Amino acid sequence: MFKFEWDYQKATSNLQKHGVSFDEAVSVFADALALTFAD
Repeated sequence: MFKFEWDYQKATSNLQKHGVSFDEAVSVFADALALTFAD
């Protein structure tokens, strides 16, 4: 599992800009049903 840390201001900015919190974004790495595709 990965370890994540982030800056509070960057997290706030990201939520306002993209509508996605860092907490939510990190959750994709723990998704047992996730599919990955090589590009």
